Amino acid sequence: MSATVEAPVDVTAFNWCTGTNKRITARTYDLAAGVDVAKTGRLVQVDPPAGAGQASTRQLYDADGRASETQLVVGSTVKAYTKTTYDPAGRVLTTSVPSPTGTGDAVAVSCYNRFGEIT
Repeated sequence: MSATVEAPVDVTAFNWCTGTNKRITARTYDLAAGVDVAKTGRLVQVDPPAGAGQASTRQLYDADGRASETQLVVGSTVKAYTKTTYDPAGRVLTTSVPSPTGTGDAVAVSCYNRFGEIT
């Protein structure tokens, strides 16, 4: 297994077939200078081994450092995603995915009682 690290973005590549370059998965972390210390080390992208039709996973974050969107990307096209929003208390408010009908999003809404318990 091999690993590489480069600043300001930390990329770690793992070679799962020792001695070959057939299967390498790269994980990219947000370690750029000037990023709030509490938010560093966030996973931002996972790239699978090279090959036709391979998809990458990209993670996006909101201003508070919470995961707000996960994207499945092929080439430069977003093929699928999951979006998450939060209420002022930081609890998950909505989770959305592309609608199976191909129009709009399917949204799940989380509701909480006065004790902060999901209902």
